This record gives sequence, C-alpha cells and structure tokens, in this order.
Amino acid sequence: MAVELIPNFLQRPTLTFRLQAHLRKTPIVRAMYRRKWNRRGETMLLSYPKAGRTWLRIMIGHAMADHFDLPLQEAIRLDRLNRNRHPMQQHQHVPAIRAKHDDNPQLKTPGELVTTKTEYRDIKIILLIRDLRDLAVSAYLHMGRRDGLFHGDIGAFIRNPRGGVRTMVRFYNVWADNRDMPADFMLLRYEDMHADTAGELRRVLHFAGIRNVADRTIRRAVDFGSFDNMRKLEVDGGLKDTRLRPGDPNDTETYKTRRGIVGGYGDYLGADDGAYVKQCMTELSPFYGYDVRSTSS
Repeated sequence: MAVELIPNFLQRPTLTFRLQAHLRKTPIVRAMYRRKWNRRGETMLLSYPKAGRTWLRIMIGHAMADHFDLPLQEAIRLDRLNRNRHPMQQHQHVPAIRAKHDDNPQLKTPGELVTTKTEYRDIKIILLIRDLRDLAVSAYLHMGRRDGLFHGDIGAFIRNPRGGVRTMVRFYNVWADNRDMPADFMLLRYEDMHADTAGELRRVLHFAGIRNVADRTIRRAVDFGSFDNMRKLEVDGGLKDTRLRPGDPNDTETYKTRRGIVGGYGDYLGADDGAYVKQCMTELSPFYGYDVRSTSS
C-alpha cells in the first residue's frame, strides 16, 4: 500500500492515501499484515519517526556484528533481518530484529491511526518513545526542511491535524492501551538512552535474546553510535544508505544526526507553542512517565 508523497503533503494529502489509511484499519488488512511480516518469536523495534531509532539501530547493528562476527553492513540493516529476503538468512543463529515506523503515524490524523495492534500478537515489541516536545521539533524540521512535506512555521506544524502533536499523543496512547497485545513488550525512552546508553543497549539486546554480550562489544557499539561518528558517517556516506544523508549538506537542520540532545525544544518552541504541546501532553498516558503537570519546564 505504498503511495507517492507530494510536496506539502501534510496540508494537501492525496485521496489515495486517505483511502489507504481507511483500509489499513480494517480487520482483513491487519490480518494480511500479520501473516506477511510477523513471525512468531521475532523482535520488532517500533517508534514514531524522529524518536532516535536510527541511533539505536546503528548501535544494535554494530553490537550484533561484533558479537556474532557478521559483516557490519548486513547487521545494521535491521529492517531487513528477514529470513526470506535478506542475506542474513544464512545466519540462522542470529535472533531476528526488524525495525519500522508502525502505521506511518507521521502522515495521519489521529482518527486515521490503527487502534488495535493484533498484527503483533505473536512477536516481541520494543517501543522507542521520546518527549513530545523534542519529538515535535525534530519532526517539524524533518518534514519541513528535509522532506518538504510541510510548508509553514513550527506553530502551524504542531497544531496541524495531520502529523501534529495530537497525532503523536494518540499514537502513544494507542500503544499504551495495546501493550499487552504482543508476545512481550519493552518500553524504551530516548531520554534513558542518553542517561545510560550502554545499559539501555544491553537491555535491548537481552530482550531480543542476545545474551552474554561482552562489555567491550557494548562499549564499541556505543562509541560507534556517538553523535560525532554518526555525523561523520552521514557526511561521508560511510554506511552507504541513502536514508542516512543530509537533505542539504549546507544546512545542519536537515541532517539525520541533527543535534542529538535532550531538551533542545526550548530553542525552537516559543511560549505559546511550548504551552500548547505541554497541554497536549497532559492527555498522554501516565504509562510513559512524562508528567508535565508536576514540572514548570
């Protein structure tokens, strides 16, 4: 159900996309996705776009390459660790981890989101989340400056019915309601990854069934995923992946590795916009631990 995106898509979505979003919610289509993609016992890494998934994927891939003595390029392509489609099929001893943006929520209104996650019933889910204030800023810069799918300022973006902050809140709340649906579920916060990168990476690997990983393997993976090294890889094209390329090499706001910090939203959100996002976050499930009511930030 792929659809070609047009410039300014978030403000002028195609009829084809809107029809596909409707069909995606039907039980028969969800069952099709479940049969096509998900295999019992696999682990899938899900996130809303711009939550730090690329950073985590690179560290997981490097750790797997080191631990299992695999080619780095194969291990990093986590979205293709699929026994039927990828050269990794020769490594049957390697646990399958795949990554995707579940439901493409960044392109949808809250009402278009799939609300029942039955397609993930037989697999393990890692859900990577991020403070919505940082997420909204990063999504705005990606959609507006990098992909050109939104025209307008950040205030218009966060309030936009399609891909705005209310979509983000709805996406997270849907997963809070469905967290018991998968075979197993792990919540991973971007902020915790920054606070204890090595510890959180080890927790991810352990959840996926990769045990007894050497400390030096974790340390090397964390070093490889450092902001400076990822920026170098993006500039040099070291991973040979078109998705890890700047939109404009002369504009650092279009890089995948843009800033790599926690709490940078204050440099982009004015008082009114910050208050709007914060108000939306009061509707977020307490499961995620972002209690903006008790803070003045």
